[in-house]
Amino acid sequence: MRDNKGLTGSNLYLDEFTTYLMSIDKSDSTIKTYIEHIKAFAKWFEETNGLSFDPAVITEIDIRDMRSYLQGTRHLKETTINLRLASLKCYFSFLESEKYIKHNPARNIKKIKMQSPNIAKSLDEQTYRTLRRHIYRGGNKAHIYV
Repeated sequence: MRDNKGLTGSNLYLDEFTTYLMSIDKSDSTIKTYIEHIKAFAKWFEETNGLSFDPAVITEIDIRDMRSYLQGTRHLKETTINLRLASLKCYFSFLESEKYIKHNPARNIKKIKMQSPNIAKSLDEQTYRTLRRHIYRGGNKAHIYV
């Protein structure tokens, strides 16, 4: 059985995961980011649950709770949260494929939908002038403002 005292690379399989990421040609900055996200998740899990982090005991609910925490408490942007989710999805997929865990808890986790900015829609200048002329020709003084 593995020793789960504290957050060490051995119980997180970070060395193995790093080797895997290099083998699929991920950049050094991507690898660094993924590792930071995994460590942050493990730290959050331990602080939130009062349990030592072990990838084998993580559930889909844990990842959903972390996503809610990042969105509701930390107020992180959708792109930041989605990057963290992508890191975890890759990590747990790797652990499952290498048989370090039996079930990938991140498999069914969905990204947060991006909020599209409310862009005011307006008429182009020609349409505006045509509409304005039509109103003036109608002659109703209530529809015309100066």
